[in-house]
Amino acid sequence: AYEIKECDWSSDVCSADLNEGLLTFTKFQLRLLGGFELADGAGMAIALSSKKAAALLAYLAHRPGEVVSRAKIATLLWPDRGEEQARASLRQTLSVLRKALDDEAGEAVVSSAQGLAVASQAFTIDSVEFELGAEPAADLYQGPFLDGFDIRAEIFEDWLRGERARLGARAMQTFT
Repeated sequence: AYEIKECDWSSDVCSADLNEGLLTFTKFQLRLLGGFELADGAGMAIALSSKKAAALLAYLAHRPGEVVSRAKIATLLWPDRGEEQARASLRQTLSVLRKALDDEAGEAVVSSAQGLAVASQAFTIDSVEFELGAEPAADLYQGPFLDGFDIRAEIFEDWLRGERARLGARAMQTFT
């Protein structure tokens, strides 16, 4: 176990005390093309205990830095629940996500009065890099966006189908 001593999210490096010295690691790595994979800066997989936590992270990370209202996220992920219950589920899911990321301070997943956002500096996100034209594109595009991902929430699934189609068309343009 290590304790983060210094982290400047504007760079790719954070420092942590590891009993005998200093450990340095890069930001989180998130793969959304070809499935969902989350890893720390050293490449160690981070398991999320709920699909809704993965969906929340994927949705926010696919639009890094953009603040999304809690009401919109609650409706997106829990359309079959009342507003109060959906917001309670969002709070619980956000807690699960922050615990998995060891982000209780909210530096990677940021909360504000306006809503939630992913700090773009805290993550390397393959779908974002692909859209920005990072090279080599073939290394980034490992398959359809969130391939095989299903949380049984129709509004989220509609968004997911649209993003898969849009990124799939972009891949066709890139590779032909």
